[in-house]
Amino acid sequence: MFGFSLREKTEAVIKELFIFYVEDVHRPTFESIVEQAKAANQNEYSAAFFYMLIRMNMMVEPFDSEIGGGLIDPKDGRTEEETKQVQDFIQNHTSKIYSYIHLANSPESDIQEWLTQVLINANLINSGKNNQGNADASNETLEKLMEGMEIYKNILQISMNFVQSTEGYKYISDYQCKFVFGLQYLGIADCIGQAQGADDMTVMAAFAAKTADSQSSEPIFNWTAEEAGEMFRKMTEVQAEDWAFKIIVNGGNAVSETLSQDENKDMLPLLKVFDDIELMKEVAKNVLP
Repeated sequence: MFGFSLREKTEAVIKELFIFYVEDVHRPTFESIVEQAKAANQNEYSAAFFYMLIRMNMMVEPFDSEIGGGLIDPKDGRTEEETKQVQDFIQNHTSKIYSYIHLANSPESDIQEWLTQVLINANLINSGKNNQGNADASNETLEKLMEGMEIYKNILQISMNFVQSTEGYKYISDYQCKFVFGLQYLGIADCIGQAQGADDMTVMAAFAAKTADSQSSEPIFNWTAEEAGEMFRKMTEVQAEDWAFKIIVNGGNAVSETLSQDENKDMLPLLKVFDDIELMKEVAKNVLP
């Protein structure tokens, strides 16, 4: 987007990444965010993320009414279906922000603080009297979870070097092979997250951040930011399907198996699913580029 203004580039990110549009009624808010971003030398991703965070928060944060006075909670009066639609919208877009957070040039802690507040207001993570305390605790849990996932990244990478020796490898493409390892890594994240008392959104945030970690000297899958975001979306869509769930569970079981003191334990437990030929055929059928 060389040659375009920050305003144009920010709006392009909102349209292309979030498939969302700046409505006329919210144009003043958008213009204000762009001007603040320009003054702080922030890029279009920072500006787009903060606009989306503000828009999401407007859906769930109580506000003072100028007409009649008093506090109005936008969540009041919503049906269960409407509440789920809003929460799904917020979950999808916060996950996308986590996936691409490394592209913003504003401090990640500022974005994470906003993300946590939005999730609290949407009742997607636990709230309490001290919301800042909850935000700090959530960020601390996220950091610990990502540290744990970094340890198991080495096991994942070693397994990737030996996967061609498995029975089921010949039934899948390289793309599908990476997809399987991605599902296993999601299982690893879930297992570590459960041990730390992390909620589902924190687990998904850690998974998204680690798989899109282009800043790492040893990236897991060598995906571009766009590829990581697309794979993350596909994995979250299929995670409840039987074949995908079996792979995710294998990832979680690999955590406990590697921690076992059994001298006869499998040193590369992630490769077990690749010897399941029928399962690999399911992957070949269901995972398409």
